[in-house]
Amino acid sequence: MPHLRAMLAFELFGRTGSMTDAAAALGVTTGAISQHIRNLEGVLGVKLVHRHGNSVRLTLLGHSYHAQLSTGFGALRGAQDIIRAAKSNAVLTVSSLRSLATKWLGPKVFDWQGQNKKAKVRLIGDAAEPDLDREDIDYRVTYGPNATRHAQTAVLFTDYVVPVCAPQLLRDGAPRTPAELLHLLPLIGIEWPNPAGQSPNWTQWSQHVGLEMGEVVPHMTFSFSNAALDATLYGKGCALGQFSMVSDDIAAGRLIVPFDIRMRMPEPYYLAWSASAFEKPHSRTFHRWLTALGKAQDEAYGAGKG
Repeated sequence: MPHLRAMLAFELFGRTGSMTDAAAALGVTTGAISQHIRNLEGVLGVKLVHRHGNSVRLTLLGHSYHAQLSTGFGALRGAQDIIRAAKSNAVLTVSSLRSLATKWLGPKVFDWQGQNKKAKVRLIGDAAEPDLDREDIDYRVTYGPNATRHAQTAVLFTDYVVPVCAPQLLRDGAPRTPAELLHLLPLIGIEWPNPAGQSPNWTQWSQHVGLEMGEVVPHMTFSFSNAALDATLYGKGCALGQFSMVSDDIAAGRLIVPFDIRMRMPEPYYLAWSASAFEKPHSRTFHRWLTALGKAQDEAYGAGKG
């Protein structure tokens, strides 16, 4: 089998029709191109070019051989083009639980892209747990026992819930005690479709603050946190909001905390990633940023009254 570099030198000469251009393309001298072609002829045992003075042209067999080499090297160049295109246009696909994607991750990703302007992200909000490698998903933000379905995971943060409501709900006066909150305000509940690791409910919160009220039944219950929190923002009631999803609204004054009595979520959130995630541009930067964001979330909102 001839040396690959000799075949490439011959293919370049045949394609450009010039020893000088072939040498420039390969980054060598014209003498080196000529020697590569001589070596190729020696291995094959045939004449591929006619040499007459300073004129060099392909023989009939040289034309046939060059056509086959061109097809092969064209396929190789095409393969390289696919990789280059994948690297330059790669989109990071991130799957997350729906409410967390809407209320926490989505806004934060916009901030990250502001610092990484060439990075492209596709964010999918989905309650169903994906198979990262089979579904071409690079990252998954998941919760609790769902993390065991993935091979590569890291803890992001453990969230806390706290009572929140819109300022207009307390226009006629704020409750003076947790008991008044539970008796006087319309309560909004959150009941996940998958009860595993369910966020604390109003009955548990009442017990947490030392009240013996039995079961506390909300006025309205939603299966997704984001829907419950949207209703809360519209002034429809008071909800137990996860800090990851309400902190921006609290900071902006759209929500208030009647009593900063927090309850820890039963399970942490996790970041999972596929086996090939780090092959994409910006992926390692994204991974470092998101894990640091989770740590900051823990430090900022984990400390409080409990």
